[in-house]
Amino acid sequence: MQIEVFRFNDIAVNTYVLSDNGKCAIVDPGCHTEKEQQTLCNHIDSKGYQPQFIINTHCHCDHIVGVQFVKEHYNIPFIANPADQYWLDNAAETGIRWGWYDVVAPVIDKPSNDGDTFKLGNAELKVMHTPGHSRGQQAIYSEKDKFVIVGDTIFKGTIGRTDLADGNLDDLMDSIKNKIIPLGGDYTIFPGHGPITKISIEVRENPFLSFFGEDLVMDNM
Repeated sequence: MQIEVFRFNDIAVNTYVLSDNGKCAIVDPGCHTEKEQQTLCNHIDSKGYQPQFIINTHCHCDHIVGVQFVKEHYNIPFIANPADQYWLDNAAETGIRWGWYDVVAPVIDKPSNDGDTFKLGNAELKVMHTPGHSRGQQAIYSEKDKFVIVGDTIFKGTIGRTDLADGNLDDLMDSIKNKIIPLGGDYTIFPGHGPITKISIEVRENPFLSFFGEDLVMDNM
């Protein structure tokens, strides 16, 4: 499976295009301006991809601002965890606070839940619920290609914020310790913002993971 990354909007959201056998999925379309929307679509069209669905790690405004456009442009469904409906209901208000007066909250077409799988070409994507940054935060991963798209749960050298409505630090740390890290040190982490990293690097170098203890660090190198 191929993964291509675009950095969109004022909050620098990482939008991912996953492709396999000519099919593609768009993860966290943060394309806000017309120029950003054209950049995404021009790339997809130039590659000859056939978009199959949109899937979001979570539904904070900066991650869903481009969903409605992509849904309508390609006539494809939007997949997300319904536990994040609060953020969709408040997307327009949140956008106004950031100076975005044109945010349209999409409707979730296919609810996703922990353990769901989605076919993309000849590949398979799996979903696991990783609450903490938001109640509906989820990670999207491939066992075959050993990558995990984590949204705003963990970043290179740090972790996601938990001070927004329905954020919870204990839940976030539990998600990292008991769901993301056990995937294995050889998994590549594709975060919601910032540079790509690996589980092994974060276990070894991320100061927030030192709380887990040396045994866990050594077991997941």
